[in-house]
Amino acid sequence: MADEGAEATYPPSPVLSDVRLWPMELPFTAFGQFGEGALDLRVFDQDIYWVDRLGVSHPLKEMSQEYIANVIAFLVEGRVPRAVLCRYPAPLVHSDRRGPDPVR
Repeated sequence: MADEGAEATYPPSPVLSDVRLWPMELPFTAFGQFGEGALDLRVFDQDIYWVDRLGVSHPLKEMSQEYIANVIAFLVEGRVPRAVLCRYPAPLVHSDRRGPDPVR
C-alpha cells in the first residue's frame, strides 16, 4: 500500500474537464474510484477507455468486437440502473465557458 499522505499518481486523463478538478475530486483515470458497480459518466467524454463494473480499465483499441458489442447492447438496452448513473454528482459536471452547471 502507498505511504499515507503520499500523493497518488494516475495516467494522464483523456477527459478535457479533468484539468479543472474540485479539491477532493480525482481524475477519470483513477479507475474504480466510485466502487464496484458504479459508472463514472466521464467514460462518455473520451474515446480511449471503457471501465467495467469492477472499475477495471480496458483500452478500446484492445477490446474484442464481441466485448464492444456486449457493452453497446448493455447501454442500448438500458440495463444500467438509474442509481448507478446517479453516482457521479451533476454539480461537478463542468461546461467550458459557464463554469459548473446549475442543479436542475
